[in-house]
Amino acid sequence: MKKVFMLTSIKRNLLDEIGFLLIGLTSLGIILVEIGALFFISQTMTRELQQESERTTSEFVSILEIPLYILDDDQCIRIGQTLLSSGRISGIQLISSYSNVLLDIPNRDPRSSIKSREGTIYYNNVFLGSYRLDFSDLQIRSVNANLLKVILLAICAMIIITITLLRSIIYPKVNKELAPILESLYRIKEGEYQQRIPESSYPDVNMMITTINSMSEQIYKHRQELLHLNEQLEEKVADRTCALEASLRELQRTQDQLVRTEKLTALGTLSAGIAHELNSPLGAIQSSDNIIKNFFVSEIQKFLEDFASLGKHSQARLIELYQYVKKQISRKQNDSSSIILYKKAEEILSAEGIDNAALLAENLVEIGLMPGTSIPLEWLKYPDAALLVSLVSRLAVVMDMAEVIHLATEKAARVVGAIQYYLMPEIAASQTEFKLEERIDNILVLMESFIKQGVNVQKQYTGILLKGSPEKLDQVWFNIIKNALQAMDYQGVLTISTELLEPDRVRVSITDTGKGIAKENQAHIFEPFFTTKKDGEGIGLGLDISKKIVESHGGLIGFSSVPGKTVFFVELPNARLS
Repeated sequence: MKKVFMLTSIKRNLLDEIGFLLIGLTSLGIILVEIGALFFISQTMTRELQQESERTTSEFVSILEIPLYILDDDQCIRIGQTLLSSGRISGIQLISSYSNVLLDIPNRDPRSSIKSREGTIYYNNVFLGSYRLDFSDLQIRSVNANLLKVILLAICAMIIITITLLRSIIYPKVNKELAPILESLYRIKEGEYQQRIPESSYPDVNMMITTINSMSEQIYKHRQELLHLNEQLEEKVADRTCALEASLRELQRTQDQLVRTEKLTALGTLSAGIAHELNSPLGAIQSSDNIIKNFFVSEIQKFLEDFASLGKHSQARLIELYQYVKKQISRKQNDSSSIILYKKAEEILSAEGIDNAALLAENLVEIGLMPGTSIPLEWLKYPDAALLVSLVSRLAVVMDMAEVIHLATEKAARVVGAIQYYLMPEIAASQTEFKLEERIDNILVLMESFIKQGVNVQKQYTGILLKGSPEKLDQVWFNIIKNALQAMDYQGVLTISTELLEPDRVRVSITDTGKGIAKENQAHIFEPFFTTKKDGEGIGLGLDISKKIVESHGGLIGFSSVPGKTVFFVELPNARLS
């Protein structure tokens, strides 16, 4: 089927065009030959007719001389009519000098190409009249028409003969020679490059076959080379891919290690402040614990004995007094406020004539009660009031120490929690939604010891939920805030603001009032190992790491700086209002 399709296509496109060309050339040759013959015959017959017209005119004039001279008009008319009926002329006009017009018959062949003959007749130098003879070339045109018919018949015969020869002789010969070539070319197109075309009996066809076979052999050879090179290339690509993947993993491990190193370096910088932040609540806890232990070891027995010595009514009033104390929100005042309250309470008690006003006022202020305000004066006039206030004051000390332990524990837990969040193992693919401002506050807790030296922190929070890696972004906030504090030498205003720029994009701006970044250093701020800090304050990796972390989240980091105001901003996607 392939072979037939290819040959049919060739016959339709090539052989038919060759046949049409042969027919056209043959027909053109016949037409040129016939036109030449027709032209030659026409010219020959035209010359003969012109010569005949001259003879006819000469004879006509010689015959008419005598009849016109003797004025025999009838004889002249008969001579003209006889000549017209003979067919030698197609029209005649005869005018006598004596009788005027004798014959006037118009030309019956106005399309004739033979020129009419006109002239005058003289005899013995006597003017006898004039004439006009018209001649016809109908015979020439008739011959030409017959020749055209012969030409058409010859062309038709030649077309038939040519088509017959093409179909019966030329087409089969061409098909016989081209069929193997076309079939082999089709197989070569299908990828059978080792296909070889058999030789032909025609040398010119063999030249084409040799060229095609050589081309097929070269294609096969180059294809094998390409396949081999492709296999080698695939192996190299696979090896290079493995190497790149290994390098990428190593680079990721190195980057993670740098981040952890930077964190540990930063914590080393903050270690003294963190130790102080932990030692303060631990000292308060230890001191309060000693006071509570002392109460239960040496005071509890005396407290119970005093309580047992009270009557039922006094015990009830003691419980009532304890309820007054529990209602107080803030009982303990600073030293200067306690002195003022003590003097005021003593004045009120003395004015009411209550015994032991000084001691009672001291105990009341100690447990956070003010005579006449938070406890009725009538209650204090009770005989056992001083003893009851003294007993409750002992309990208030325990309550104070318990509150101190609670507050100190919260502070220590907050510092430890911030450290824990900061040092939490990082998971590269971790993408969780978290409260952005809460994570920034954790970083501020870690830096509390530096902030307390003289930095006023102003927060302008919007309330943002952000999707990303909170542990990695903690490093960004830590690095920027640490740089800001160092730039201000821990004295100034630190402003942290969050703003939702688009429906899902947040900007975090951290502004300090430090000396600013020198213009010559601004182009190098994010370069690794570039630093303008003092020895021991950093190795110049903080902002480089921060930039990589922000870009890995699809965000950007930038800054603007003039003396007295430096703003670092971070823009991140996947944000929304909480």
